[in-house]
Amino acid sequence: MERDLPLAGGAVAPVTPAEIATVGSRPDHIHQFLGYAPPPDTGLPLVFEDEHLLVLNKPGGLLSVPGRGEQMHDCLAHRVQARCPEAQIVHRLDMDTSGLIVMAKGPDMQKALSLLFALRQVHKRYVAEVSGLIEP
Repeated sequence: MERDLPLAGGAVAPVTPAEIATVGSRPDHIHQFLGYAPPPDTGLPLVFEDEHLLVLNKPGGLLSVPGRGEQMHDCLAHRVQARCPEAQIVHRLDMDTSGLIVMAKGPDMQKALSLLFALRQVHKRYVAEVSGLIEP
């Protein structure tokens, strides 16, 4: 028996118990059975580049790294690596989250930047855009 699964923006998707079991408690996996439709590749969303790293503006709706299955192959990492093969992912943002992502140029810089993230030496700021009234 299908039931409605609430989605962002008030939309709902009819799902079966088997599909819910597939997603489990990870709502970020919902795209695995609803279909992944990444935004079109309109070029490298480069914000900053030097000899050590790249900073890119990841659009919402695009995976940071590939997901499971061929249909989940399109992601920011692959798009960047097609133009800059030495680029390596340092951290991720959720698929629906837009924002800045740092990619290292080469394994030494990837290791150094990853360590800074792991040691919480990188300052991150999350901003949400809200529409409507918020009730207490």
